[in-house]
Amino acid sequence: MKQSKILKTLFEYFVITLGIAMYTFAWQAFMIPKGFFSGGVTGIATVLNFATGGDGVTGGIPIFATYLVLNILLLGIGFFVLGTKFGFKTIYAILMASLFLKLFEGVWISPIQEDFLNALIGGAISGAGIALTFLVGGSTGGTDIVALVIRKYFNITEGKVYMVVELLIISSIILIPGKGLQEMVYGYLTIIAFSTALDYIMMGSRSTIQILIFSKRADEIADMVLGMGRGVTAVPSVGWYSKQEGKVLIVIAKKNQMPEITRAVKEMDEHVFISVCSATGVFGQGFEEVKTGVKKIWKKADKKS
Repeated sequence: MKQSKILKTLFEYFVITLGIAMYTFAWQAFMIPKGFFSGGVTGIATVLNFATGGDGVTGGIPIFATYLVLNILLLGIGFFVLGTKFGFKTIYAILMASLFLKLFEGVWISPIQEDFLNALIGGAISGAGIALTFLVGGSTGGTDIVALVIRKYFNITEGKVYMVVELLIISSIILIPGKGLQEMVYGYLTIIAFSTALDYIMMGSRSTIQILIFSKRADEIADMVLGMGRGVTAVPSVGWYSKQEGKVLIVIAKKNQMPEITRAVKEMDEHVFISVCSATGVFGQGFEEVKTGVKKIWKKADKKS
């Protein structure tokens, strides 16, 4: 049991490292060398670098240093709202991001001439990297913390939070001499690609399905599915053509669990009829928590009464 927990922790930190490597590589290969500005603490650090006479690689206030200092100031929020486990992973991610921003500096620059493609590719890769980090409970700090705090209390996707906060950051480009509308537009394109990739991966990991199982061996199948760690609801039914009474089993599961469940059911009853459909929203035990944004207020009111 202890060994399994250690392996799980090591895997989580490996995924965080991979995600951070993707994120920082996208910045140093596709965005910073092209003069693009995106959101987040990295975006603020890039703006400060250019504003102080840098070009993203040489001169000005180093991007990795600004990134590290600003994130240290934000760690307190992560500890207080999201817990110590989140905080330790965030510290690791921030240190790795600062390191990779320095290591990837000038190592490889995208040869693609089309700025439009560089903005889309850079945004998509960085968004995918952050999504991997989120999936194992990590964060790169900065607006990641804002996104996860809001996600904790409201049913708003991380990508939408990023979209609003980081568009404001990108707008600060106009304060830099020589930069204007063109850089802002490419920055917006980067954020759109970033948010789309982030939401696609995050929502995919949360996707749920509803499986309806029609079988004469409903009781046996229900016990088997229950043994697989999924809840089952049996509903009395009547086949209107045959007029035979039976049971319909309703199973709510994660999308990636569908092959395992349907295969096991088929092995038990080769004549089974299965219907699978996507569940737009599933809230409750074992799935998403119902978030209203006023949970703590109601709890306090209940205690007083």
